[in-house]
Amino acid sequence: MYTCNSLMNTGFHYLYPDSTVDEALDLIKTDESSPEGVFVVENQLNKKLVGMVSSKAILMGVFAEGKVPAVTSLREVMDTSIVIAGEETTIEEALLLMLKNGVQCVPVVDRQNRMVGVLSMDMIKNSANIRFSWSRLFKSADSHLFDTDFERTREAYEERMEIELANLLSMIDIMQLKSRVAAHEANLNIIRSSIFEEVNNLKENLETRYFEMKDAGEENWYLKRDLFERSRHELNEKLYTLKEPIERLAERDHPAKVDGPIRSMK
Repeated sequence: MYTCNSLMNTGFHYLYPDSTVDEALDLIKTDESSPEGVFVVENQLNKKLVGMVSSKAILMGVFAEGKVPAVTSLREVMDTSIVIAGEETTIEEALLLMLKNGVQCVPVVDRQNRMVGVLSMDMIKNSANIRFSWSRLFKSADSHLFDTDFERTREAYEERMEIELANLLSMIDIMQLKSRVAAHEANLNIIRSSIFEEVNNLKENLETRYFEMKDAGEENWYLKRDLFERSRHELNEKLYTLKEPIERLAERDHPAKVDGPIRSMK
């Protein structure tokens, strides 16, 4: 059985959140590997997929708003609710995903949400190795094939956030473990507790917001999503602010050089 990583195009192009709309327009004109638009990754090092910019988004979000493409960043217009496939997703599942969401291609990501390729309908159609019938394809389809736009948007967003949340919480656990060892050896447990008190409060709030969003009905899902996004932003911002004091705390050779914003919110 063929999977996405056996057929996907690994020579894909991408831009960054701070890239300009002008750069995206140039890429759309010359790049035929992604008929949906330009994929946006966090940075060149990790290639974590964070969004996509389509011609329609540029038309409605830039030109219709009177913005200047040369100074408008992709962060302002990119769509963060992206339909994705995993490396081990089968070709049939990927094709159903495209049909279900009305797209011609999907970005392929690994378990860390890093973009590793692009798979399009044309690649599947033109492959000499892939043979399937439409009847067999639709027999394998689940009952959600013809879900509404809201259901598709919600499913894609929650699947992506589940991966991101798991990665974020794992990162916090590792940071806490490293700092716990260093703080114990240097007798700095009070300082360590002060640092992570805020982080733990924000982490618990984020988890609560996530499950509230998962349980929400259609009538208030977008509100719950916005609350979750706000909590996610607050935690990421706090981790960025505390990055240096946490790193210094975890550095065994310099245990006494711990300063920075470590006040408790309580």
